[in-house]
Amino acid sequence: SKEPDPDLCRIHGLKRHYCKNCECIVCHQCHYIDDVSKDHEVSHAAEVCHFFRRNLVEGPWKLRSQFETKLIVLKGILEDLDDVTKLSTDDIRKHFKYLFNELKSAEKNILREVGDLKTKTAGQISSAKENLTNIEIPVDNEYYKKINNSQLIKEIPEAK
Repeated sequence: SKEPDPDLCRIHGLKRHYCKNCECIVCHQCHYIDDVSKDHEVSHAAEVCHFFRRNLVEGPWKLRSQFETKLIVLKGILEDLDDVTKLSTDDIRKHFKYLFNELKSAEKNILREVGDLKTKTAGQISSAKENLTNIEIPVDNEYYKKINNSQLIKEIPEAK
């Protein structure tokens, strides 16, 4: 029992070529006659064998290199996670205490600035009231002449 020639098509008995599009081996008849609808980009089997042999030899090294690169990235991530888990409860408390003190200080500053603005505004309002009481309003109407200007100003509420 003679073993079939691997370079020949089992169907047509013709020399076979590798089709890059179909990723299969086809003979001349398979290529042009039996499968007219497909465009085949063929290469000699010897070229393809060399390509696959090279990939079989070099492929694992490329995969190993990619694997090692990803392993380095993962180790870095694990180290970062390790640093985070090393934070003690005391470290966290100290950090929150610091943040709380910063907020308290900011609150005091804001309240002081608001108080200063309030005092300044109250002084400006008081000064404006005093200036208004000194103004004489010329009015021809007898009713308005009887009213004292200071009485009108007293009705303006004080700034608190």
